[in-house]
Amino acid sequence: MPQQEQSSSTYGHYEEQQAYSQQQYDTSYERPSKGETVDDDFVEAVADRIVQRLRQGTAGKVYPEPRQLDKNLLRVALAIISLSLLVLFAFLFVIVVGGSTGWISFAIGSFVVFLIAVVTIDKIK
Repeated sequence: MPQQEQSSSTYGHYEEQQAYSQQQYDTSYERPSKGETVDDDFVEAVADRIVQRLRQGTAGKVYPEPRQLDKNLLRVALAIISLSLLVLFAFLFVIVVGGSTGWISFAIGSFVVFLIAVVTIDKIK
């Protein structure tokens, strides 16, 4: 019988030591009370890391790339609008205005529509 008492007291002693060691390494995530201070070195390291990440990151919002189908639809729509404007300019300048003034106006209008279409299609990526 004395042996059983000895083993049970040793077993309880082991549990107490284990509970003490766990308490020693547990981190408290609670707010520090008025008397306690936050680790200034840790806060400074986190602040430096945030500043470093902000300098590396993009300045604006990051948007997902539009799908290729959307880009192609924009290009086709721009081509249709450009051709419609050319037909309208041909009617207005060549038929209504007529003469060499009409042809010169049509050439200038066509060139402007062409430049706008080329620049816009180039910007759609």
